Amino acid sequence: MMSQLLDIDTLNTLKDVIGDDLKEIIDSFLQLLPGQLDAIETSARSGDSANLRLHSHTLKGSAANVGAIKLSEISYMVESLAKNGEASKAGTHMSDLRMTANNTADALRRFMV
Repeated sequence: MMSQLLDIDTLNTLKDVIGDDLKEIIDSFLQLLPGQLDAIETSARSGDSANLRLHSHTLKGSAANVGAIKLSEISYMVESLAKNGEASKAGTHMSDLRMTANNTADALRRFMV
């Protein structure tokens, strides 16, 4: 079962520890997100397992760092397919990845208000 979009406890802890810098970190994550998604989709479409693994791994980690747990989980699934040389199968996760990324971006923006 998929989890919630955000780990609010993690975000609140980050907010307590780093304060206003969290907004800059989230803003940076949100600015980089469209390019990361495009790179993942391009790699999946072309069957490029090496780049798919790299880009999905990067998104998995950066999403986890900002408490975007569902996005991190989907990125992990895509990364696992790439590790197994099954980049072509990753295409089945692209619409879910894109939708989750959009919902996560909205949730992060609401959190920062």
